[in-house]
Amino acid sequence: MTVVTVSASSAAGATDDGAIYELTKLVNTLSENLSAAMAKLDADGGVTDTDYESLYGGTDTIEFRETGAPT
Repeated sequence: MTVVTVSASSAAGATDDGAIYELTKLVNTLSENLSAAMAKLDADGGVTDTDYESLYGGTDTIEFRETGAPT
């Protein structure tokens, strides 16, 4: 998983309770869940003929330069 670092000050509403911040948290959660699901499928003995993680090329998360990743 790649972390994409962006400036929180470059986007309006990137405060802890702002829309950008909350959307970033959602994107990161979805990205982590997708990666976990692909890893689980890859580890499953019944579906070993497909490399599911490579289908999506990995997923990215977003981190603010000033404050780190939203949590």
